[in-house]
Amino acid sequence: MIPTYEDAIQLLKNRPEAKEWEELAIALRRASIHKPVAWHFPVAACDAVGSKPNAAVPAVTAIICAHMALMLVDDILDEDPRGGYHQLGAGRAANLAMGLASLGNIILLSD
Repeated sequence: MIPTYEDAIQLLKNRPEAKEWEELAIALRRASIHKPVAWHFPVAACDAVGSKPNAAVPAVTAIICAHMALMLVDDILDEDPRGGYHQLGAGRAANLAMGLASLGNIILLSD
């Protein structure tokens, strides 16, 4: 079974750290529109070494977290008029970015 974006999002949503995190739900809705190509790299890496593609789900999830964190910070720094920080506020968006980066690391270390 080839993992999908939805598998990674489900893993993310099922984490105890994320269950009550409203800002995360907002960020996931925004991110689900774009689904960058980089999110597929861990699947290709698993395939290249003969591993089961489903083993890539934690790595895909961590990349999703890192990508969302980078985009939040980039939008703040660039003062992007479409950036999610307009709804959250710059401080809350920066906190969300740091939380996402940490959550990605937790997922890699625990799954």
